[in-house]
Order: sequence, then structure tokens, then C-alpha cells
Amino acid sequence: MRFTASAACIAAAALTACGASVGTKTMPQAAVEKQSTIELAKVVGVPVSQVPPVNCPGDLEAKVGTKMICAFGQAPGKIYDMTVTVTKVNEKTNRVYFDVNVANQPRAMNPSGRFIGAPS
Repeated sequence: MRFTASAACIAAAALTACGASVGTKTMPQAAVEKQSTIELAKVVGVPVSQVPPVNCPGDLEAKVGTKMICAFGQAPGKIYDMTVTVTKVNEKTNRVYFDVNVANQPRAMNPSGRFIGAPS
């Protein structure tokens, strides 16, 4: 079964309290992508293996209020921005908690096929 999600379903993917352990002042890019994928699977109700890739531009600073724009999806015209926002950092347990909000509309593409406003 392929993963397909309507814009309404994806828009409902406003996730909270995602968390992962970190040993430094940043959460590794791979950990942000993995935890976001797990939470998206839960919200949409599909196995993790059916969630399109989540791609983030780098590590997430472990500081409340830090934001990063990641991408969710894989097909042209079906890539959505995801804003990851750090909501809590537990220094004792080395866990970073963050909200993930998926845009209501996919990224726009220019005539050359490149996404407008895509992180570089």
C-alpha cells in the first residue's frame, strides 16, 4: 500500500511533545527526521514505512523557541514544509521536545521545476 494523504489529513498533523535524547546542545538531523516520521505515522494512522521521507537541513539547536523548516513528501508538487519548534529541553534527561506543524499546501514550484522558497 502506498502512502497517500489529502491536504486536510496532512494539515491535521500538528504534532506536539515529540522527544529524543541528545547528549549535546543540538539534536542530530537524523534524530529530528526519525522522530518526526514516527509522529506523522501515528497522526495519519499508517506504518512508519509508508510515511514519505522527512528531510531537515541540519541539526536542531536544543534551545526553547528554536525553529527549523524541514520538508515532508517525495513527489514534485507534493512536498510540504514542516516547521519544527523546540518547546522544552530537559537537561537532566538530555531530551528535546518539539512541535511539528505541516503546511496546509505543498510548496509552489517555478517553471524550471525547482521549489520556490525551498531551504538550500
